[in-house]
Amino acid sequence: MTFVASTHDQATMLRAPVPLLPGRHLFENYRQVLVEGFGRGFSGVPIWVTLMNSMIMALASRWERSRSRSSRPSPSSISAFHSA
Repeated sequence: MTFVASTHDQATMLRAPVPLLPGRHLFENYRQVLVEGFGRGFSGVPIWVTLMNSMIMALASRWERSRSRSSRPSPSSISAFHSA
């Protein structure tokens, strides 16, 4: 239902009955969201910018996590140190 709604214009979706088949505004709507942005709540930031930001943050988090694991002492060396 969400995909079908994304292929129609707003006026069509606000009229009853709600369409059950995709409309003709698919490429227009997706181009607008990807290139121009939403226009209201997100200050017109294109969705590709927010997706790129999410990818950079995920990669940075993963990189930091793998870096911290490699510099941490192994459990066997910790237990050997404490038993001495």
